[in-house]
Amino acid sequence: MSNRDTDIHGLLHRVREPVTVMRAQPREQVGDSIDFSASPTWPALAAAFADGSDVLLPDLTHFIPMQAPELVAQYIVGDALN
Repeated sequence: MSNRDTDIHGLLHRVREPVTVMRAQPREQVGDSIDFSASPTWPALAAAFADGSDVLLPDLTHFIPMQAPELVAQYIVGDALN
């Protein structure tokens, strides 16, 4: 919502490194209200990367790193994928 003048969607497929997108439950409606109890992240974001994976965490909010830092750390070091 804060950067509407830049469109990087056409460049995402050029990222060759593995990308993991961790998302909370999607928002039910789109609007200008700021509600971080649900995810503002585009549900198809991970699929836009050449090597992207989507992790839906419906019990968490947009603040996943603060709510589950251990889980995020496991994904960063690769332990959660095994």
